Amino acid sequence: WSFLTSGPVSSSPSIDIAENHLIAASDDGIVYALNAENGDEQWTSPIGPVNMSSPAISNNSLVYIGSLDGRLYCLNETNGTILWDYLTGGQVISSPALTQENVLFTSTDGNLYCIGPEFPIHDVAVIDVAVNQTVISLADIVQVNYTLANLGNREETFQISLCYTTTEIWMPPAYGDPVVLYSYNITLQPGQSLTLTYNFNVSTVSANQFTIVIVASNMQREDNPNNNRYIDGSIKVSGVGGRRGSIPVLT
Repeated sequence: WSFLTSGPVSSSPSIDIAENHLIAASDDGIVYALNAENGDEQWTSPIGPVNMSSPAISNNSLVYIGSLDGRLYCLNETNGTILWDYLTGGQVISSPALTQENVLFTSTDGNLYCIGPEFPIHDVAVIDVAVNQTVISLADIVQVNYTLANLGNREETFQISLCYTTTEIWMPPAYGDPVVLYSYNITLQPGQSLTLTYNFNVSTVSANQFTIVIVASNMQREDNPNNNRYIDGSIKVSGVGGRRGSIPVLT
């Protein structure tokens, strides 16, 4: 099939296979949506004059195209309605490019533009750990206060593990995996921080010195792994040896 437009077509058309749409633009500024199989017209939408900017079609049925009038246009793929436009300081000749949430394009004003939400930042942090005493007896309960924070701009669900290690961590060789006392999942909104308390029954540790370690893990994505672990100072147990006792409880 063929389709006659109202003016020359300098840019390349784009096809949405899922919607069976072919989107094309003529130089006089008319955007066409055609049936990709038979060329039947679905809708037309007038924008500013178009040169070589090819339409870009997003997964959520939006059509982006640049114009010589200096604007990037966003159209509804279903009916051709202009949803918004963005005015630059020059002509938009090149084709826009899409990420999952953003549209990027250039203008003859020499600028690269990015429109959409902030690019995702994934940054879960353990920002503080403190214990209420550092020299204890076997009968004592150590209160561990720790603060978690979502320093990124996306909701994060992750695992927190409260651990201890009996290895000297400040001297080589590097210490081994800490012993996990308790693990659980938590969700934090962007910018949210939360301080929690854990009561640690020291009688469960067979050592006379140990160190508290809080570890954040199992994030789907993490941009700054350096702050996913926080190590507190050493706690010394007075008396001889250690013995096992009851299971620690999160409060």
